Amino acid sequence: MQQTLGVQTNVDLITVKPGQLSIVTSNIAARPMSFMDEGQRLGYEPAVARAVCERMGLEPVWSPVPLQDFYTELSKGEYDVIWFNQVITQERRAWADFTRPYGRFDTAVLVKEESAIETKRDLRGQRVGMLQGSTTHLLLEMFPPDIEVVSFAEQDQVLAQMLQALYDGRIDAIVEDELFADGGRGPGPGLTGGLPGADSASL
Repeated sequence: MQQTLGVQTNVDLITVKPGQLSIVTSNIAARPMSFMDEGQRLGYEPAVARAVCERMGLEPVWSPVPLQDFYTELSKGEYDVIWFNQVITQERRAWADFTRPYGRFDTAVLVKEESAIETKRDLRGQRVGMLQGSTTHLLLEMFPPDIEVVSFAEQDQVLAQMLQALYDGRIDAIVEDELFADGGRGPGPGLTGGLPGADSASL
């Protein structure tokens, strides 16, 4: 095996498609890790993917896939890697091998500034928006059992839809990982984020 600076070269590298690294990803904005800007895939993870591929002599090719389908799609053998803000869970370890964790983030709760929600207990009986297919649903046991979960289907502008639902009063709070919930730009006008006791996760 030939190696350069500890990185395997493409002399004996096997990928799904020769000369290409086929990457499962999402177009959802998760600043600063990954986001789209005028059709360009930007952020920390795409930058690292490009650097790794350059060393390996590969071309990175990203394919947006619904979050809930990431691992089933990977298992079909049509992609090489998942490279999009993945929380490491035991269930996911059964589907794929993970790198060492390179990030840690909290679960964020967004509410209106005038909201009376200040603790997890205050979420009792409230309508809580979550992204369909996200690992945030695994944290439900940490919240009051009588919350009403409102799931939002994944699409490029799903955060804007969730924020509008919060502004309009159709939901009372958004509970999601902080990379997604504030889009890397803060909670937005008239909103406040953060909740004592929210969980953290590694990716």
